Amino acid sequence: MEVVDHQAGGWFLLKDAGCHYLDVNCPRPMVDTSILLRLDEEEEAELHGLGRIAVDYLATKIAYWPERFSPRTITRGDVPTEVGAAIARWQAANGLAPGQWAGDLPRRQGRDGSAERAGNERTRDDVRAGRAHAQRRPRVRGGREAGVRAVHDQPA
Repeated sequence: MEVVDHQAGGWFLLKDAGCHYLDVNCPRPMVDTSILLRLDEEEEAELHGLGRIAVDYLATKIAYWPERFSPRTITRGDVPTEVGAAIARWQAANGLAPGQWAGDLPRRQGRDGSAERAGNERTRDDVRAGRAHAQRRPRVRGGREAGVRAVHDQPA
């Protein structure tokens, strides 16, 4: 079992003997939970066709609707133990303490003097606050704000 890909604070994609497993962090109001599932044939095909986009989409659905995926959750047997060990090995190889996310890395000074993370990962606080993809959202062009500005910018 090995970690193939991850999204800091969001999910780990693991591979074992041709099968992929997805371990998704599901932030809830009272307590965070995790769902571990094996990708089915359709999800495997999407992974091979779309790559990270398919995994990120699936992980987002799981985090948003964990009750829909809970029947597929793997809780017994050797798989959860192997997944935990593989994630711990991955964290150790990347210089992270067990349970530490890449988003927990120390901040560094940015060019403009602001503090920024050492990477473009989400932080645990971003995940808990529902800002799952805050760093990757495109800027909105047009829309209500642009229309308001356009009206105010016109001469009277």
